[in-house]
Amino acid sequence: ISGPEAVRGLVGGSLTVQCHYVQTWKNSKKWWCRGANWGNCHILVKTDGSEQEVQRKNVSIKDNQKTLIFTVTMEKLKQTDANIYWCGIERYGIDLGVKVKVTVHPAETKGPSTMTSHHYDDDQLPLPDDAAAGGGPLLCKPDPTANRNLPRLLPEEGLHKALLLCPG
Repeated sequence: ISGPEAVRGLVGGSLTVQCHYVQTWKNSKKWWCRGANWGNCHILVKTDGSEQEVQRKNVSIKDNQKTLIFTVTMEKLKQTDANIYWCGIERYGIDLGVKVKVTVHPAETKGPSTMTSHHYDDDQLPLPDDAAAGGGPLLCKPDPTANRNLPRLLPEEGLHKALLLCPG
């Protein structure tokens, strides 16, 4: 059995995990288990050995016996869903399993649908070294003393004079 070492999702979103197996285990029951300790993890969903999808709360599992892949989907993710999980196959003796680390990140906040921005190509504008660490634009407080070319932005122009959209 094999699967991804780690998967990630966003709060409120969903994630999918595909676990691969060999022909020998085609008709075996497949399961998805939560908890770092393999010996006593909590099985959330389990197939009945067929291709019938099984859903429990926000987690579902479906086996495709033609492709030898079973798929687990976790929906309506919460940060508390972040944990160690296991893709498993039931068999006589000790079950087969592979560990999957699930991380859940806060949902990205959405700004207004339209935004007006002014772009300044001036290397003298002081920006912190990690200005674009999040990957998106940042609001910066301009320092007029550090940048003579910065125009005065007036509230009646629909712009706040203390904030500037920095490249991200």
